[in-house]
Amino acid sequence: MRALLSVTDKRGIVSLAADLTAMGWEVVATDGTAAALAEAGIATTRVEDWTGTGPLFDGRVKTLHHQVFAALLCKRDSTSHATQAAAHGVVPVDLIAGNFYAFHTESADLADSIDIGGPAMMRAAAKNHRWVIPLIDAADYPRVVELLRAGCGSPAAVGQPVRRDLAAKAFRALAELDARISDALSCCGAE
Repeated sequence: MRALLSVTDKRGIVSLAADLTAMGWEVVATDGTAAALAEAGIATTRVEDWTGTGPLFDGRVKTLHHQVFAALLCKRDSTSHATQAAAHGVVPVDLIAGNFYAFHTESADLADSIDIGGPAMMRAAAKNHRWVIPLIDAADYPRVVELLRAGCGSPAAVGQPVRRDLAAKAFRALAELDARISDALSCCGAE
């Protein structure tokens, strides 16, 4: 069982990671999240160690990697997906906790204030919620941990109705983010 943690807002992330590791989950994390977890004594695998590729273009490309998205989008009931995953060393992700860095409309360069990797990962996980638990809101961490504990740590313990609710919440957050970006770019004088 593997979790991918990539949060700007770190509320609750240490507790979530501690609970997951206590249940035998492997935790993969992006740099800032991995640093926060390391400070709390929680072992993680950094995304760049997982993918073998460090950040590019001043950090604009960190998680946009085929290993990350293959792990999020792999269908577990597909023989062809399983064959391709094995051939390419893809280990599926069972849960992602992610949120986005703030979009600032007063930024001198609006484009540099647009998060790409975080929303892309959450969109992939929400699309594939049948197999990936998409957590965009720290308020949902305790409920998911409780379900996982009741199921001895198995991702299957988080049923499809809960996963659909979490996916819907993720898509709402993505839509709100996209609307803020669209409004800012459409505003007169915005660059």
